[in-house]
Amino acid sequence: MSASNSHQPKRIRLGTRSCAECRRRKVRCIFSPQSSICEECFAHNMPCRAQQPRTSSSTSSNNAGSPAESLEGMQHRLQELENVVRQLRGPDKEQVELLTGVEMGPHNAIGILRPGPPRHDPVPGSARATMDTPPSAIYDTPSSTEENLEQAPLVDLFNRTLDVQSDDSTGDNHIRRIKQLPTNEYLAALKALLPRIDDLLLILESTTNYWFIWPTKPPGHDEGNRSQFYGGAAVVKDFILNSFESRQPLKIVKGILWLALCLQQVAADAIQHRKSFLPAPPQTLFDVYIEAAEAVLAGVGESVASFDHLECLLLYTKLCSNMGKPQRAWFTVRRAVNCALLLGIHRSYQCRDPVQQSLWSQAWQMDRQLSSILGVPYSVSHPQPSIDPDPPVVVRIMYHVNRIAGHISDRNQGLLNTPIEDIETEIQTCATLFPEEWWPVMPVEKDMSFDALYARQVCKMYFFQLRKTLRLPNMLKAFDDLRFEASREIAVEACRNMVSAYEVLRNSSKSALVICDLMDFITFNAALVITIHLLAPPGSRNTRRDEDDWQIITHLTQTFRQLRGAIECSVAQQAATLLEYLYTAHHGIDVGPAEYTAVIPWFGKIKVRSVPRRRETTTTSSLSQTSSPTMAPDRINGSSCSTIEVGINGATPGSGSACWSGSWGSQFADDELGIDWTSLDDIGCDYDWMQMFYGAGYEN
Repeated sequence: MSASNSHQPKRIRLGTRSCAECRRRKVRCIFSPQSSICEECFAHNMPCRAQQPRTSSSTSSNNAGSPAESLEGMQHRLQELENVVRQLRGPDKEQVELLTGVEMGPHNAIGILRPGPPRHDPVPGSARATMDTPPSAIYDTPSSTEENLEQAPLVDLFNRTLDVQSDDSTGDNHIRRIKQLPTNEYLAALKALLPRIDDLLLILESTTNYWFIWPTKPPGHDEGNRSQFYGGAAVVKDFILNSFESRQPLKIVKGILWLALCLQQVAADAIQHRKSFLPAPPQTLFDVYIEAAEAVLAGVGESVASFDHLECLLLYTKLCSNMGKPQRAWFTVRRAVNCALLLGIHRSYQCRDPVQQSLWSQAWQMDRQLSSILGVPYSVSHPQPSIDPDPPVVVRIMYHVNRIAGHISDRNQGLLNTPIEDIETEIQTCATLFPEEWWPVMPVEKDMSFDALYARQVCKMYFFQLRKTLRLPNMLKAFDDLRFEASREIAVEACRNMVSAYEVLRNSSKSALVICDLMDFITFNAALVITIHLLAPPGSRNTRRDEDDWQIITHLTQTFRQLRGAIECSVAQQAATLLEYLYTAHHGIDVGPAEYTAVIPWFGKIKVRSVPRRRETTTTSSLSQTSSPTMAPDRINGSSCSTIEVGINGATPGSGSACWSGSWGSQFADDELGIDWTSLDDIGCDYDWMQMFYGAGYEN
């Protein structure tokens, strides 16, 4: 062979597509659509280069080249290994190059924060489109190779160093496996997705009226300068921008979560003419902000106790409540309580700083409120820091409301057997704290601020929620035992007042568009209690207010529909549909499908069905009792009649929320209240209370 041919490179095998790095590591090389970097090189932050033809010198193990070339190659390999170790160690100072040296485009940033195949749009009218599962979550069962890799000694060492927990370390259904990308990549992607300064200011300024209802002071708020306008949009803007220069992940996440709250609340028409200037559509921005914050907070770990961490957790709890995810909010606020306990701000004799006291108060109150709504235990019995001798009326009322909520939770969880009369006495004492002018239901005064309106109505809603929660178990007993009729009257009256307070809030131009799916849901719950009362046979209850009560239901249905037309709210949409079907079924109006079944998270099941008229069937006053043959009611005019089957869980003290645990409850563990209620299956669910009703206009 001639000398010229001996140095010709060998041809690459036909069909070779893997990059040089994947070939060297002997792993599968996968390129995502429209990506120039394969998944393995992206995950390890390695250069993705195509394979080069090998020279004859490279095929010989003995021909290693000159010593200088060999040393240069070894240094290059050593540098690559050091880069991998630095990626595993976390955000060191040497890792901030992505934040300062590389300009990332919005498309690439979204690819980092939302990896994986594109998600399908949800079916209209089903789960809330805005709150889909973050695509960074990985649900696939780990393969045996992945399981062995996680147990490898070196990987185990890195995991313990980084405080990374395996999936088996928690039994929470909503905990998801976050793809472990380096934190600095998330932060660099977030920076690329920040709106322009003028658009950022527009979003912040459009939502300043809502800031006081959020659980923390605005980022950048200086307690030493009282002349600032509660932080001010410009101050928050500066904090968000400067946080990226600080290179502190928790400060960045705090600013991003605040921006997410603003983006969630901002009116669509406020930024309609600026959408084309945003780095991505508003909903996409909101989604990636939340997903990046989740990933960074998951990487921080439970043992990191700082005020930035605590504020991030409280802000994320508020976002979850707004999105209709009370279970995730409950898990998060428990983390916030743990963080506050580690900081020691729960000790009133030690914590004198008003900002720190406010943070503990928010964590304590949100924990009590969410526990009461979900029917689960609250985290700590320790009270919030002692309030001032002469606190604002709202602070005084909410302190007593949440303290009583804890007593009701203890009773309903079977932890204490406090008599209902004793708790009712506490509720009556709490009622004396309300100013007299708060009680009448009157139109909102023109000069009343949004702050005053919201505080008044929310305090009233939480107060009446206490009475409803306390009396509901005995109210349901009244269907079979008239000795509990007093509890029925008290519970229904509390629900009337809850709906009334909500209507005042929603029908005011100042507060009509407040985003909070959880508030909509608890009001819908109150409406269901009123409806169940109305469905009972007239001979078993007081009927003097039936016409007014049905007007409450129809007006609330209209309010929910108006709300759904103004903002994206799956809870309002499904609540309006179900209330309409209950109304029409009871009044003998043929509307809707022949059978409609809704399994409502943290409430129970309602099934509306049209059946052929029959003269004799089997009915009971309660489906949990022994059946006996009776004459079923017939529709006066028509060949079919409507039946309404209602099942409620958590109605018995001590039952807690067992119905929603296990694999059945995991059906709605991610979308929660936003899931399509008609898509759930209640097979294997035992309800505490079940009842069959027949629509109005029937003969017995």
